[in-house]
Amino acid sequence: MSRRSSQAWLSIVILSVSLANPITESAAQVQLGPDVYIPSPPKPTWWNTVGITFAGDKFVLSLNTNGYPLSSISVRARGFQDFAPTLKLTGGTPETIFEHPIASSLGLGGFPCRDIYVGAGNKILHITSNGERSNTFFIGLDGVARVLLFDAIGTFEHNLIVATQTGSVYAIDGQGESKLLATIGEDIKGMDIVPLATGFGPYDSHLVVLSPMSGLIRSISASGTVTVLNETHRLLGGEALFIVPPDLGKAPGELEGLYQINLPLDILRAGVDELWPYRGDGLAASQIGRRFKFWQIHWSGSGFRFTPIFNISPSVIGMTLVTPAMINPGGSCSTNSSPTTSSSFLN
Repeated sequence: MSRRSSQAWLSIVILSVSLANPITESAAQVQLGPDVYIPSPPKPTWWNTVGITFAGDKFVLSLNTNGYPLSSISVRARGFQDFAPTLKLTGGTPETIFEHPIASSLGLGGFPCRDIYVGAGNKILHITSNGERSNTFFIGLDGVARVLLFDAIGTFEHNLIVATQTGSVYAIDGQGESKLLATIGEDIKGMDIVPLATGFGPYDSHLVVLSPMSGLIRSISASGTVTVLNETHRLLGGEALFIVPPDLGKAPGELEGLYQINLPLDILRAGVDELWPYRGDGLAASQIGRRFKFWQIHWSGSGFRFTPIFNISPSVIGMTLVTPAMINPGGSCSTNSSPTTSSSFLN
């Protein structure tokens, strides 16, 4: 498999932005690079798509507004549709721009395969994978839910990890029982778990969180020990954080990659070739005003080196990194639960 340089990723993202068509009543096909695209939703809105999660045979998206359902797009089809249309999300606040974080379960730790979990204020809602049934999974967070993440590594017993606007981080098991992992005292926008044997310094298997106000990146161990990783290189305006796994490219098909919401309603993608140079590194996104920047976070042997990859405008907010562990997590989600090809994203 050929591997392109990081400059190729920059070119693809800029090309994607420059070719994005204005949203009209008919679906507009938005170019994502030389061989990948996703259509825009079929109608314009004044709000934006800000949440996205991979759910095996589809992507499910949330809007930054109250009173509307989720949306989904099949990885084999080109059209968006309402997901769980009878469920109208609430709980978004002006302070959090009415965002609703979203994640899909992996069939591990007592959770079902590919069900959808979404933040609604201080509650977490659960929706079956087909969108037909929903219920309140958890209530009682100490603040508005900001990030949802399922532990595919096992450090946190494959639980659902939830970070709040107040800086609390919870681990919630499949029965809805919660444990407070840590409290850092400020908003959290980015979060990921470092895979085993990644070489991310002494922080393999740790949870890593990013706060937009201070720009600090912190690791949280299974025992709850919190360590600041970038006291001297803060990423102010941090929006997202991912760890690129060493086994990038191992999953069948072409679904692996970093999917990004390009406001208002387009989706961009960087595939395996574009992410290949960053295996074992962190990728963080920050935004101050209309200035958006991607950073590479690399362990040098004695500390972390932060390198800006590129700048783009307009802003990109909602993101998800689809990894081999998400495509084939094991447990009740067998390989057959995820499609092995993504022909709908190819010209």
